[in-house]
Amino acid sequence: MKSSSQTTNRDKMGKTRCLTAAGRLSFQDDVHIRKVLEALNEQRESERFCDAVVKVGGREMKCHRSILAAAIPKLLENQSETEETVLTVVLEGLDSTAVEVLIEFAYTAQLNVSAESVLGVYHASKFLGMKDVQDSCEQFIEEKILPLDWRTVRSFAEQQRCANLLTAVDKFIEKHVEEIYHNKDFFQLPRLQVELATTRKRQNESIDSEKLCNVAIKWAHKQLEEGNISLTVLLEKTHIMFLTSDGELKECTMEDLYSNDEKSELITTEAQREYIRYTCTSQEQLSKHEANSSEDEEELIVLLENNNNKKRQSWIVEKDFRLIGAVQTSDNGCTGLAVVGGLLVAISIHSQTQYCSNSSDSGDSSSGEEWVLIAPMNRGRCSVGAVNLNGKLYAIGGYDRGDCLNTVELYDAQVNEWMPVTNLNSSRGRLESEVVNGKVYAIGGSNGHTELSTVETYDETTNTWSFAPSMLQCRCNFGTGVINGRIYAVGGYEGPRNLKSVEMYDPVTKEWRRVAPMNTERNNLCVEALDGKLYAVGGYNGWTCFNTVECYDPEENLWSLIPPMKIARRGAGAAVLHGKLYVIGGYDGTNFLNSVECYDPSTNEWKHVASLNTSRHNVTAVVIGDHIYAVGGFGGTSFLNSLECYDPKSDKWYCFVNCKH
Repeated sequence: MKSSSQTTNRDKMGKTRCLTAAGRLSFQDDVHIRKVLEALNEQRESERFCDAVVKVGGREMKCHRSILAAAIPKLLENQSETEETVLTVVLEGLDSTAVEVLIEFAYTAQLNVSAESVLGVYHASKFLGMKDVQDSCEQFIEEKILPLDWRTVRSFAEQQRCANLLTAVDKFIEKHVEEIYHNKDFFQLPRLQVELATTRKRQNESIDSEKLCNVAIKWAHKQLEEGNISLTVLLEKTHIMFLTSDGELKECTMEDLYSNDEKSELITTEAQREYIRYTCTSQEQLSKHEANSSEDEEELIVLLENNNNKKRQSWIVEKDFRLIGAVQTSDNGCTGLAVVGGLLVAISIHSQTQYCSNSSDSGDSSSGEEWVLIAPMNRGRCSVGAVNLNGKLYAIGGYDRGDCLNTVELYDAQVNEWMPVTNLNSSRGRLESEVVNGKVYAIGGSNGHTELSTVETYDETTNTWSFAPSMLQCRCNFGTGVINGRIYAVGGYEGPRNLKSVEMYDPVTKEWRRVAPMNTERNNLCVEALDGKLYAVGGYNGWTCFNTVECYDPEENLWSLIPPMKIARRGAGAAVLHGKLYVIGGYDGTNFLNSVECYDPSTNEWKHVASLNTSRHNVTAVVIGDHIYAVGGFGGTSFLNSLECYDPKSDKWYCFVNCKH
């Protein structure tokens, strides 16, 4: 307690002086601590008296170990006392700029960080045990960043195992699920796709969209828990299903397809029937190819490893499966966002009839604009033949899990739907396709046992395939281009040989003849015609992936090298749009690629453009209108049935189309 004889004075500088009865002076300077910290910070900046170095991300930050020990004790908790003049602390896995911000805070008690850097500072502060800074960052993320970029925040929260932040994101998603559904980011999520087979008898039945999404989650949980399928494979295809009498989903089987009861009536389209036939036999085919060698060994090995999942299911717990939010998107479809096996996914449920009914959830989605996922093919297709015929995209043959296909599908971008087309006469994977004089040519490839020289042509008016003159040589994994109505077949693979030979087909004379070979043997290359010349891009020789490019001049019958791509690629797709050559995806010998390069012949230069949303090896590219479509391919873990669309005006790849009602 202050003595009654004690005199206290406080000046304008924040200094307090006390004169006691005994004549003792008591002095307190409220700004002293700040002045000391400022002086220490000046010493740090000038590197005076610094006895510690923090190394992170190739940078060195000199400071005082006493300050670090007091302000960031976790930084030195594993450091033993040493008589060394300078203590060195090495940090790994942290952003150097974020660590510098935290050291600055230790000296100044001030945090000044841009919105773009907050996630990095949050991670570093959490790692270093700076709880006050972590809490401030978390509050800023929830209030300022989350509404603008919920996907990034949620992914970050998962990586950092931040329960509070994850809960905040999921509450945001639940509250804004309809708004998120119309946002482009929604369509980049992995998708659990369900197509409900329905009958006219069930047309008027209704079911809540939230309830239906929960039924789909329950089915997925059961499949993963029993080890019937991996999560990757579960999300890679469309599941044709029906609701049982007890309200559970059941996937359609061959037994349902050929039964004489009501179940057979559920399957309303031939496309569904064909897809069910394929799905029910794919596992048997996969087992067969597992025992045999494959021409595409890297894809098959990766896929088999992902399917070998029973021992990896022990981590599955109930909290990994839950619906965050659902919305009815149309009279016959609903969508939800959910956690399935610990992964944030979009659930897409669609029926041929008006099965989903909850009009109060539909908002105003029936008017104006709506972003809709580009409809996937009925099956995954790798090294598929793909062409534009009269504005429609034809997907021809290809292979899936080592099985070469003879099926053909047609995509109409105007209605965003796929329709079946008459099958090829021969199964063909790793083929090439072109359109000349209104006819589609399916050229060469492999039937799964041997390379082919045969050629088939499709007549749209009769919806039939017929054989045309065969090539002079069997080829698969080759490339084609059309110049002046003539088809050029370039390089590829036959038996043990990688090819550099080239042949040309004249539809008028109906003959193939050889032209000048390339300078290099190229297998798994891509080829396109541009301004009357042929470009052979990338590929490999069995040992090395190429970034080199050769150009063929038919007037001189000569191949010459042009500047190489920035990245070596094989199994890439190629397309020409607005006088430029685009080379898309592929494989560089180590990584499956999503990068895209563009060659401009006027400048004779390559440059990077926007990357694909999904890595795609053995992808095929088709131009329709002012857009490039990337069709199928192998994504590193699965054979893809999805498409992406490139808009050169915005320099972006889209997985969705904008539909106007």
